[in-house]
Amino acid sequence: MGPIYYRLDERFFEAIDLSQQRKRLKAARPEELKTILQSTLVSLGADFRRLAEEIARAGDKTLEQIARSVAEERITLSYSILPDKAFEYVLAELKRINKTVLERWGHEKSLPKGNRVILIGLPRFRAEEN
Repeated sequence: MGPIYYRLDERFFEAIDLSQQRKRLKAARPEELKTILQSTLVSLGADFRRLAEEIARAGDKTLEQIARSVAEERITLSYSILPDKAFEYVLAELKRINKTVLERWGHEKSLPKGNRVILIGLPRFRAEEN
């Protein structure tokens, strides 16, 4: 893999709490939403690539930590394409979890090198019919 030129703009995520992010998204016009979603997904992709490169360069000590984290189920990788009802169920659960996290730990400062939990729910977008 070559050099990475983009990084996740962590300051954006730290500067605005989740409820404020949601309010801004809901108030955005469709063209603004297009830009926000596109740039967020590109930023996350760049962050994933950076993490993959760190893992590729990992030494024995880090590899042991990774193996321990997997054994303890502290690393979770999940990708699903769900029917509508299952998707709505997952979204409801994620909203409940996010609310609980904000209530319990929302006052704590975000750490740029902390534990990552990345949740992305994208509904199926149906093409316009002519």
